[in-house]
Amino acid sequence: MINPGIPKYVFTEVPIESLYHLRNEYLNGLVEPQELFLELKVRSGRHFLIFIDGGPIGYFITSSENVLIEIFLTDPYITQIEYIFKEIVNRQHVKRAFTKTFDYLFLIMCLTYQKSSKILGPVFRDFIKSDGFLENTNISHRLGQMEDIGKLLPFIEGIFESGDELRSTIVNKNLFVYEMMGVNLGFGIFQPVIPGRVEYDIGMAVHPIYRMQGIGTYIIRHLVDFCNKNGWRPVCGCAQDNCASSYTLEKAGFITRHAIVDFSF
Repeated sequence: MINPGIPKYVFTEVPIESLYHLRNEYLNGLVEPQELFLELKVRSGRHFLIFIDGGPIGYFITSSENVLIEIFLTDPYITQIEYIFKEIVNRQHVKRAFTKTFDYLFLIMCLTYQKSSKILGPVFRDFIKSDGFLENTNISHRLGQMEDIGKLLPFIEGIFESGDELRSTIVNKNLFVYEMMGVNLGFGIFQPVIPGRVEYDIGMAVHPIYRMQGIGTYIIRHLVDFCNKNGWRPVCGCAQDNCASSYTLEKAGFITRHAIVDFSF
């Protein structure tokens, strides 16, 4: 039962840098690392500190579409999560939330107050392939170049939302092009989920002509090997209806125990 004597909390919009210490505490408390799909929404979203008596006791983040994507309270105030959650939903006119199933407190609140929900997609955090990566000497890889953009643009759907994202990934040297005898087979991406942390999001796309030939599985296995050699932890996810990507990730050795859920209030 909510205590009617609980004071009203103040929500103040701030630059994301103001959340640095609290957000590190939040990220360190998760049992699995952040998903890049949500992290991109964090970067472009709105960031609010939660105050009581002039001191910050937590924060929340909404996306540019006003979807609640993160909430955190320091330990002394976790008992007030129900009250604060309802205040956020009502005062910010929040109608939806995207929640990681391993963000337990947020998940419980969304389950409690939802009107409906659906799975946006699985997230893969465990790689169980026991045999080592065997490089195919017929397939070469190299960092993508600006002149590759025209060749890659026709099959970026599901990986990039625009050519600008593809261009940025190439500029940041986070994209490999895979070739066989000079023929473009596809590309793979590897990019830090959060700068300074060891988790790298990986993904791939195969040229339509060369799909269903094991190329996608090879690219994922190579990216996993590349990340491991650099001391990074490879993680990934995909949309719920992208059965081909999910199958490729599982065939390569990933398994999933979690998902991103879309809640409506």
